[in-house]
Amino acid sequence: MNETREIQARLTKCMLELVVLQLLSERTMHGYEVIKQVRREYGVYFGPSTIYPLLNTLEKKKLTKGRWEMHQGRPRKIYQLTHHGRNQLYLHVKTLAHLNLTIITQKENSTIHETVENIPSTPA
Repeated sequence: MNETREIQARLTKCMLELVVLQLLSERTMHGYEVIKQVRREYGVYFGPSTIYPLLNTLEKKKLTKGRWEMHQGRPRKIYQLTHHGRNQLYLHVKTLAHLNLTIITQKENSTIHETVENIPSTPA
């Protein structure tokens, strides 16, 4: 795995709750659809042993609501984002954007600081 993909996988794992909330904000899905969408959109595979407990936790937190439907003779639990879930998603995204901006600003300030430090104190 190349370094970029490894970083992407680690970040996705750390933010999996946010990723799932975002996916469910677009449309309702059952667990296997969530697994496929995470893999398709983020290039990272999380199996049923990761996704289903997370969906259960999100439902317990009232961020999602599940309902059972029959599909081709098999029951499937379909998850949708609740109003509370949308609010939490908004707060997650807002916080992440602020954190990202802070990191970028710090990087720019660091680069400017390094440039200023490299200017000779007396003209040549």
